[in-house]
Amino acid sequence: MKTKIRLVIVWLAVTALMIVAAAALARPQAAMAESASPTSAEQSVQTEYIEEEDVIKVVNVTDGSYVLENSEYDIVRGGLVVDNGYLYTLESNATYIFRVVTAEKDYDFEIQTRFTSPTLTAGTGNGENFVRGQEVSFTLSESAVIYDVRVDGVSVEYMREGNKIVLDESAFSQMTAGEHTVKLFTSMGRPSLGFTLEGEGDDIWQEIIPINYTWFIIDMVIFGSAIAAYVAFAVIKKIQKKRMKAQG
Repeated sequence: MKTKIRLVIVWLAVTALMIVAAAALARPQAAMAESASPTSAEQSVQTEYIEEEDVIKVVNVTDGSYVLENSEYDIVRGGLVVDNGYLYTLESNATYIFRVVTAEKDYDFEIQTRFTSPTLTAGTGNGENFVRGQEVSFTLSESAVIYDVRVDGVSVEYMREGNKIVLDESAFSQMTAGEHTVKLFTSMGRPSLGFTLEGEGDDIWQEIIPINYTWFIIDMVIFGSAIAAYVAFAVIKKIQKKRMKAQG
């Protein structure tokens, strides 16, 4: 009798644990960053449970519709987890929309990055002013992996000397004088800095090549002479016809 009672108690306990586990799995989970650190990212709360096997792709809608690699995200307890290593390559203190695409519907997550990126300083003693033909360089405040360097949104060639980044002269061959922006894409964010390019030869009027009109004038003279000769010939023919009629 006691054995039966013990079996019933064990059965009830196991059943209760199974019910609690099932309820926990069915409850919607919050989207989160990979680590619990609130300084890395804050993500919005989802309202529906995502099955990992249903996910086709995850897209960073805000950042050029970049499709995340499998290693850059995970689905944990039905929620989206974006890898911090990828988050740190984005703009610091910015908001991004990540879209989880499944066979049936899409789920959007709002993620706000929370970190401090390195700073850029101009490598010249003249503030952020550079003269065409001289070295255009910048210094990164911290060591970080650099993936790309862009000036006004266009990728440019560069050399790296420690934390010093020297831009290739070809980047400025067709660039006009005035205000420009350099941005680094790194493993610690995307620091940027505005700078001014100036120097001799930037005046548009100095770059205009004078046009030689000599051959144009010669062509016009020849063409005008031909027209005049034709008109004279026509007039002479007309006079000759009138004389012939008068004599006849």
